[in-house]
Amino acid sequence: MSDPSASRDSKHAAAVKRTRAKDSSDQQIEAVPRAPSNVDERPLSFIQTPRLEDRFVREKECARLTGLSRVTRWRMEHAGTFPRRRQLSTNTVGWLASEIETWMRKRIEQAERA
Repeated sequence: MSDPSASRDSKHAAAVKRTRAKDSSDQQIEAVPRAPSNVDERPLSFIQTPRLEDRFVREKECARLTGLSRVTRWRMEHAGTFPRRRQLSTNTVGWLASEIETWMRKRIEQAERA
């Protein structure tokens, strides 16, 4: 008697293989949702990713985007020079991506004026 789970596994593997083959041959790029019209749409030349949408950014991504350590961001946040974090759940915080992007733009403008 054959094992029914083995049959399921082979069907799943074949479906994954077909999906990967289809994905690799597809050259279509999905459209990126546009930001609200009240947001400045100048591109950030040093970021190679699509425009940040308004969503929550967690700790690791915030550190990657800003290049600042957790402690430095905490100090700046309490000094009022960095966007404030939002409580998402009991043990989870995040920042709004649009606020981080605005902060980065202001830092670039300040550096260019100096």
